Amino acid sequence: MFKRFTGKTFNDYLIDLRVRKAVDCLLESDMSITEICFGVGFNDLAYFSRIGFPAAVGADAHCIDAATSHWRAYAADDRLVA
Repeated sequence: MFKRFTGKTFNDYLIDLRVRKAVDCLLESDMSITEICFGVGFNDLAYFSRIGFPAAVGADAHCIDAATSHWRAYAADDRLVA
């Protein structure tokens, strides 16, 4: 019945929900990937990093983390003029 209304199995829906929350955390917080992984409800960092996250987002969590860290450093640079 759940799949009829959502188009996904409960497990797939839950994974997508957790991954969306993880993406928000990566973009909006300074939490580590490990903290985010367990914070959004994944119990296995390897699954989150290699299977769950890339399958749902199309990118590796470490790549997104590196890109957001680089952007934060760039945006915080005092030499930039607004």
